[in-house]
Amino acid sequence: MKEILQQTRIFLILFVFYLLIPGIALLLTAKGDFEIWLNSFHTTSFDNFFYWVTYFGDGIFAALVLVCIVLFVNIRQGLLITIILLTVSTVTQILKLFVFQRSERPLAYFKDTIELHFVPDLEIHSSNSFPSGHTTQAFCMFFLFSFFVKNKSYQYLFFVIACLAAVSRTYLLQHFLMDIYVGAIIGTIGSFICLYIAEQKNLLSNQALNKPLINIR
Repeated sequence: MKEILQQTRIFLILFVFYLLIPGIALLLTAKGDFEIWLNSFHTTSFDNFFYWVTYFGDGIFAALVLVCIVLFVNIRQGLLITIILLTVSTVTQILKLFVFQRSERPLAYFKDTIELHFVPDLEIHSSNSFPSGHTTQAFCMFFLFSFFVKNKSYQYLFFVIACLAAVSRTYLLQHFLMDIYVGAIIGTIGSFICLYIAEQKNLLSNQALNKPLINIR
């Protein structure tokens, strides 16, 4: 555990601020207030930016990155990230589909009550809002990158990307602030626990896996 804490220290410190700032906003505002406020800043540039940024939490993006890691970086790291990402994402999907299946997304929640700006040509969902799957995946994957990438300076970038992916879900009116808040908690803490177990059990510790599938050096 000490190694994980040391290696991901910067990401975790930033994550504490993530817990505090949106946490205070959730305590001081009513459901929907943050979404209405954020939506008021919509521009074409923001629409395009967040339309693409949201893919950092998408399963297809994760799959492509993980395949590249296995092929060109390290087989064990790629497989571990894949296993942990699937495990943590499953927790979110169980909550979303079976525990909080009646949770409405902004489209349904604000229906016929307030006029909001929706990004053109984007499919907007109306149900299974809590928690945010994209946010869970983004925080899980980029937290794990913070552990495996030895240059700690990259942790600032990883955290910012995870946050942008989370904010994009609210800007695009796919989720509420609470959805991305809890999604980030599940993604970060869940991946920390899974990583700790994997390291304790020396999961996939075969030395043959500590190399890329294709060595291009």
